[in-house]
Order: sequence, then structure tokens, then C-alpha cells
Amino acid sequence: QSGPSTSKKDWGVNYRALNDLFDISLNRRNIFSYEVGVQMVEIYNEQVRDLLSNKVAQKRLGIWSTSQPNGLVLPDASLYPVKSTSDVLDLMEIGLANRAVGATALNERSSRSHSILTVHVRGVDVKTGSISRGCLHLVDLAGSERVERSEATGDRLKEAQHINKSLSALGDVIFALAQKNAHVPYRNSKLTQVLQSSLGGQAKTLMFVQINPDVESYSETISTLKFAERVSGVELGAARSNKDGKDIKELLEQVSSLKDTISRKDMEIEQLQVTKDKDKPPSSAVDNHGSTKETTIRPSELC
Repeated sequence: QSGPSTSKKDWGVNYRALNDLFDISLNRRNIFSYEVGVQMVEIYNEQVRDLLSNKVAQKRLGIWSTSQPNGLVLPDASLYPVKSTSDVLDLMEIGLANRAVGATALNERSSRSHSILTVHVRGVDVKTGSISRGCLHLVDLAGSERVERSEATGDRLKEAQHINKSLSALGDVIFALAQKNAHVPYRNSKLTQVLQSSLGGQAKTLMFVQINPDVESYSETISTLKFAERVSGVELGAARSNKDGKDIKELLEQVSSLKDTISRKDMEIEQLQVTKDKDKPPSSAVDNHGSTKETTIRPSELC
């Protein structure tokens, strides 16, 4: 996935993607000023945990259904500024050390969670001041697990059940997208909630699947290939850029100014109405003893 950094041909997909990102930012430094930050979380037993926090066990994260103005779906997760690929890989090592792993009959260090490394990029056009935002999710999904083969019990069994359930939810989302259904069940899993922006039609998504050539893994291989086939049938459409342009900012400022003007005018109207009511003499009649009494005029008396 990451691969060693000694030989270019041995670079993993993460290393290549990060290198391309920082190369592009360097080549465009005269056009855009970039800020890059990194978050890394895991989804363990349907809980989102911050892998870059010093207190992993205590910190549970909430997911915002719509991202914040700064583009963060997990605003409470640690966000570290980075300047190079090596900076990101150093943070990734910290995250992987904090990630939940456990021994099963098939793997001594089996991943018991899905990990998501998110690289947030904010670019400012040096001439116009317009702002572009984007993010790169590097996701390592825990593999689906047949309990009878992994011999999982206790905590391992609970973890396997959550892993399989979330992968099933991801499959349901993929199926709904492939069928172009009006409703896509993102909320059925923490995994699909976090990745919604990558699956929902405004992104470019690339998925790799790994298969085991062992004969005993035949059924898992078939299931994995069928899942890959469903994924390949999804058409997200053209990716769209997220820009906060100068024109948009000016329009928002105009809207705010107009709202203030309307508010002031409403207050002036209210004050004029109060003044008018004070100056208006009351409707009354004088009785034979010189006292006044209010007179009610019925609509029929006006005819």
C-alpha cells in the first residue's frame, strides 16, 4: 500500500499519490498558495477513533452530515499541517501504531478496523484570492472475514461482525449508486458516512481489491471479484471543484448588506408607527356629565 521509498518502481499507491500531490503544489507555487493538513482515523466496532490523538481509547469522534466551511467532516479529529510526503508518512506510522490489530487463525496481525488517512488541501489563487478546497482519502479496508476459518471468538468475533456489517453497508451504497437510486443508504454505517463525499458524485474514486490465490480462499476470492464488478459499474460523473471565488464572496457581502438595510428599514417603520399611534387622538364621545366614554362603531352604522 505504501511501499518502500528506496526504489521508485516499488512505491505503493499512497506514496505515489502523495508525491504527485506535493509535486503539483510545488509546480503551481507561483499561481496558488497551498496549505496541506492531515487527519487519520479508524472505524472500530462502529466507532470513529482518532489515530493521531495521544488518547486514542478516550476520543470518540462525531461525524457531520455536511462538511464544515473548512471542508472537515470530522472537525474534532486532530489535524496536522504537513509540507512533504515524508511528513505524511511519519504521521501515518503513528496512526498505524495506534490502529486496532489482533491475532486470528489466519493472520497474527489482522486489522480489526478500517483506517482512513485524509489529506486536506486548501489553495488560494495569488491573483484573485479565490479559494479551492479538496481532500484525498487513502482508505485501508479491513478484509471480510469468515468466522469459521478465522476461528474468531470473544472480542475478535465482535470485531469481525462489525467489519462484515460495514463492508455490507458499503456494498449497499455501491449498489444504490450503480442503480442510480434516489435514496443512497450512507447512514447505515460510519464507514459510508465518512466516505460519502468520495462516493457521492463530486469526486474521483479508485478502488483496489486484493485476492488470495490459495484454493481454500476460493469462495472469498469469488465474493471479492463480484464486489469489484459492482464497483466498476458505478458512474460518478465528472468531478467538480470546490471553490470559494471572489465573486461569490462579494455576492455574499452584498446579501449581508441588503439584509442589514432591510432590518434597519423595518425598525424605522416600527418607530414611525409607534409615533403615529401616540399622536392619534382616541375615538371617544362626551356624555351629559362631561365625562368621556369610548364609542364602538358597528359596520352596519356606516351604511
